[in-house]
Amino acid sequence: LARAGHEVLLISIRGQAWEGWPADKITRVERDGVIVWSVSEHLCHERPEWIERQIASFRPDAIVGVNRDPAAIAVNFARDLPLWADVNGDPMAEAQVKAYSIGGDWNLNDWYRKFVPVLLRSDRFSTCSRAQKLALIGQLGMVGRLTAMNDGFDFVTPIPNSIDDDELADLGRIERRPRAPGSRFVLLWSGGYNTWTDPDVLFEAVERAMEVAKELSFVSTGGEIPGHHLESYARFEKCVSRSRHRRRFELAGWVQTAELPAYYAGAHAAILVDRFCYEGMLGARPGALDWPAAGVPIVTTRLSEISIELEDAKIALTAPCGDPGQL
Repeated sequence: LARAGHEVLLISIRGQAWEGWPADKITRVERDGVIVWSVSEHLCHERPEWIERQIASFRPDAIVGVNRDPAAIAVNFARDLPLWADVNGDPMAEAQVKAYSIGGDWNLNDWYRKFVPVLLRSDRFSTCSRAQKLALIGQLGMVGRLTAMNDGFDFVTPIPNSIDDDELADLGRIERRPRAPGSRFVLLWSGGYNTWTDPDVLFEAVERAMEVAKELSFVSTGGEIPGHHLESYARFEKCVSRSRHRRRFELAGWVQTAELPAYYAGAHAAILVDRFCYEGMLGARPGALDWPAAGVPIVTTRLSEISIELEDAKIALTAPCGDPGQL
């Protein structure tokens, strides 16, 4: 937007868990023509006058709330301004997989309470997939937003996740050498083991493949997601510790972003394993974007929109969810 000549003010919201940051600390930088304020989330709720002053001073033509929680916060400051809500992933489908992971439904109301005001107030929406667009249209209908007055108006624009041009160029420069026959074949997992990951199918598929392909090894960067979901990675670690092939598993944990190109250069394929859930059907898998940019072939479960597109483009081999044999 800034490169197109628009003035952009970005208020970036820090979560409460940022260690070492005083709760009231506010920082300001200007980068590439964009003014960026960094504030703690509690200021949005307990001292809203600070944000109201920034909006009054900047005098914007529109407000954009990027992602579920920031969009829910933006609703409180939009007043009569046009509001665009970028809802990256279906909130209630994400709430469902989170509920499954914690063994109860007590989180559902919190996600619902934040999402409904966004549905009721926003003038335009964007989603992470075309599938999620259809889900969001249904949600708009259920809250009474589809009326005679707006018949024929398209509320929702799907904007699939992407990587920026600079990163694309950097990944494209990674030197990948042909693998010599009989040498080590590295299968890479890169990213968090989220609530929609299927650690049992992932382990079982790799374990079976190692029986057949003696040169196969598995390398994992990433792991548990602190403050959100720990169980899938812990379960996978436990399976690996009991494996008769455990020496062929390398669990590197979270690594620095600058280290990832070396892992991509050393990988011969990457793997992504979802369990069947509505979040997988509607959501995105942004981690899968780096791999084709770096020239790494993909093995994945066939569920998310991007997995189907990668299969159609012959970039990925796919298997049904829940089937380690086919995977």
